[in-house]
This record gives sequence, C-alpha cells and structure tokens, in this order.
Amino acid sequence: MNCGVKTHDYDCLCDVIVKEVTPINYGLPDYLLGGRWVASRLGIGTPWTATSFVEFMEAYLKAWDIYAKPVDDGSRMKSLKKMNPMQFEDLKRMVRLGYEPRTCVDEMHALHGVEISRSYICKLRKRMQARGEFNANQ
Repeated sequence: MNCGVKTHDYDCLCDVIVKEVTPINYGLPDYLLGGRWVASRLGIGTPWTATSFVEFMEAYLKAWDIYAKPVDDGSRMKSLKKMNPMQFEDLKRMVRLGYEPRTCVDEMHALHGVEISRSYICKLRKRMQARGEFNANQ
C-alpha cells in the first residue's frame, strides 16, 4: 500500500504500473434486455461510432421483434410459440391417443407445417400427466 515516499499519503498509488487499459463496457447494451448478447454477436461495443450504433440498434430491434412476436388471438400477451391454439390442441390430441413422438413430429409437419422436436413431445406428455390432462377429452 505504501509507495515508500515519506511525504506521500499511505494510500498513494504512484508505484502502481498500468500494463493495459481496463475496458469500460458499461453502456447502451447493458440497459437493454439481451443487448449485451446482441452486441457480442456483432462484435461491437465501446468506443461506439455512428455506424456501429446504427448496426447494433437494427440488429437489436430485429431480435426484439422476433422475441416479442404478438399472438394472433388478439391478446396483448407476447410469446415465442410456433403453434396457434388449434394446432396445439391437435398435438395434445395426438399425445392423448398415444402417438409416438416421431409420428407426432411427422404429422404436425405434414398437417400444419410446424417443426417441433421429439423431446418437446415427451415434455408435453409429462406436463399433461402432471396437470391431469392426459386422459381428458379423448
């Protein structure tokens, strides 16, 4: 802590050698939900230029539009759902009837053009069993 010079204060830092500048990353992306991720994907940050700022905002707004896509049922709720309520009920019907996950995936793609994974079918089956929906409305 002490630099060794008698006239200097105990907390003097004159003997500290700065080897590299510490970047200050606090800025616009830190205020926006997911902003730091978008900036890191683009490889931009401080110091900001007019071009990098516009590039960041365009990418951020595009990502936000995808994330916060409104549901078409007129509600204000935002969601990332790939299926509308009718398609989801069709999938639940298949699960109740005991279709294998691969068959559900193929049927949903053929009937509705929806891409889902087999693991999603398994998780849906477990959720339905936990909620008591599995045997309802067969």
